[in-house]
Amino acid sequence: MESEDSNMIYDCLFRIREGMSLSAFQILVRSYPTAYTLYVNYCRISNPEAARRMFEMEDDFPSQAELFIEESEKEKVRNSLINSKTQTLR
Repeated sequence: MESEDSNMIYDCLFRIREGMSLSAFQILVRSYPTAYTLYVNYCRISNPEAARRMFEMEDDFPSQAELFIEESEKEKVRNSLINSKTQTLR
């Protein structure tokens, strides 16, 4: 995982992940800063709970807070859309 090609790193990450438990995979990824950053960015989008676990393992409190705020903002947008659709249907 020494490559600077992010697509290659993602490919390696997903192939490695298939053969390992999540906790073992996350411990392994922590050893490779570029892979760790790419994996966390991927998780922030596709699996925020996995990103939250990574931040907790690292005691990365600022990133935990940032993720919480992002999720809160997404929830506000969802609620706003639901409320506007509900009002439209009435």
